[in-house]
Amino acid sequence: MFFRVTSDTSLMRSVLTAMILILTVFSPTVSIAESGTEFKSTYFDRNSNGLDDRMEELINNGETVGVILVLNERPTQKHFDEIESLGLNIDHVYKFIDAIRINDVPATKMNALTKIPDLKLVEWQAPVYPFLDTSVRAIKARDSTDYNPVAWDKFYGEGINIAILDTGVDNEHETFDEFGDQGVRRFIAGIDCDGGCPTEDGNYKFTTEEDSNEDPDDFNGHGTHTASTALGMGGDDDEDGDGEPDYIGVAPAARLIDVKVMADWGSGSSADINEAIEACIENVNTDWENDGEKNNGVHVMSMSLGTSGGSDGSDSQSQLVNEANAAGIVVAVAMGNDGENEVPSPAAADWSVAVGAMDNEDNVNRNDDDLASYSNYGPRDDDGDSDRWDELKPSVVAPGSGITAALGHSNIPGFTSSASGWTSQDGTSMACPHVAGLAALILEADISLRPDSNSNGVRDRLQEYSETWDGEYGGEPSEPDESDRYNYYYGYGYLDSYEVVDINQPDAFVSEMTTTPSEPVEGDTVTISAKIENVGTMDIDEAMIRLIVDEEEIESGELGSISVDSHVTWTYDWEPDESDYDIRAEVYEVSPAETDLENNIRETSVSVGAAP
Repeated sequence: MFFRVTSDTSLMRSVLTAMILILTVFSPTVSIAESGTEFKSTYFDRNSNGLDDRMEELINNGETVGVILVLNERPTQKHFDEIESLGLNIDHVYKFIDAIRINDVPATKMNALTKIPDLKLVEWQAPVYPFLDTSVRAIKARDSTDYNPVAWDKFYGEGINIAILDTGVDNEHETFDEFGDQGVRRFIAGIDCDGGCPTEDGNYKFTTEEDSNEDPDDFNGHGTHTASTALGMGGDDDEDGDGEPDYIGVAPAARLIDVKVMADWGSGSSADINEAIEACIENVNTDWENDGEKNNGVHVMSMSLGTSGGSDGSDSQSQLVNEANAAGIVVAVAMGNDGENEVPSPAAADWSVAVGAMDNEDNVNRNDDDLASYSNYGPRDDDGDSDRWDELKPSVVAPGSGITAALGHSNIPGFTSSASGWTSQDGTSMACPHVAGLAALILEADISLRPDSNSNGVRDRLQEYSETWDGEYGGEPSEPDESDRYNYYYGYGYLDSYEVVDINQPDAFVSEMTTTPSEPVEGDTVTISAKIENVGTMDIDEAMIRLIVDEEEIESGELGSISVDSHVTWTYDWEPDESDYDIRAEVYEVSPAETDLENNIRETSVSVGAAP
């Protein structure tokens, strides 16, 4: 085919004009997005195209998909303009991670999204699913004929709030009534995030009005069951005739924050759950009842849910769990029920307390318990950094089979029922709230163990004091170079509430510090002596001491073991110049861990005179 050249200038002018118009109509608008981004191969984007691999089949099928744009920097107007120029709506801008939620993206616009500046990943709004009497006694929280003493000898979760992120909670069930002489019901606040969390003036909007229209309800039953396990007070049933309710949760004095993140048919969106986690972070210190410091904020989150498939902890949901930890919230998350070497999101988060499930054989005695066949196991997929401990999941295991707890509403269309009675369920979902409840007991015992950006004292205690387990899958350390306790199947052990809660632990006390001679002069050798006692109820296996003079560390050393009610004396020979000195001895890295650190320091001063 060819085109004939013509000398008709008017015709040529018309053709050129038409061509310009065509090019103007069909050429894309020039924008900063045209520069594009080169992507590295990552866990969720192995082909380096900027799109979450899990949704590429949906894209190939031409489906409209919900996504989360994960950026390398804080979203700004330039990002909003680029998204809107593609004809897409921004549904939410996350506060605590650099990400934007877009609910409806046609498959034809996915590649254009990858050209948004500063993009890390177009992440799929992955579906999230729930991970479906004797157990509280079996973990040595409640008294029994098999185990004594127990955690309830001292602690019930008083003053601690547990957020249950689930299908909602039926607060009217009798198990969420008043505990003891508290005079208040379990419910303290709630928010319905199914479809996105409500906001007011840019802030997430909780309700403190129980049974109001904003108070989330549960027509699935999963959330009511898990909340009952964590903090239910058991109602009136006493079938065993021991004078106490049968189905009491682990922390019956704790208060409930009801966070609905999954629909009544039992699934949800990772984007909704991201918002719910942010809502908890934003309200970590909220005074819900305007009564001072009593039951303020969010202390623990229980998440009996997760995505299908594994994660290396780089997904947005896992990153928000890390942010919750940094804000001071202990996050317990179910490991999943596929019976596979697979750690899903958000259990895969670096700072999560990931919970596997044990079958406690429907009795209190633990000796015949073993890992439930459905419980996922570790390690987590490697995220490529130098910290191997991030991959050591699960953290602990807890009872998950045959767990009897509160029965929620019926979800039969056209049939109305009240939330009453009890039901038995299996799953890591049922194990997770045991850990959330125990976290409440730990925090009641010592609120200083709340986590921060670099630590999680509650998880440390869970991992250090749970009982290492030797069962069908073997109990030997799986990675002895990293930990002499961690096992791929049982984590760091089976919950032992009495040992975990602040009851038995060492306590290093620097009781004396002296300098000899008492009036030294320049040229003298000054001997500094520190007496360290163990005033706790458990032997110290090892500890370190450092000597600080005028805010500069001049020496450190090992102390070795110190038995209960005994002491060691550590000395250091020093040759100071003439001057006045402030001297401080500090004991640190005590093992097993201690919580009372105030008596680990002793200070003195010394004046060194001129040489004679």
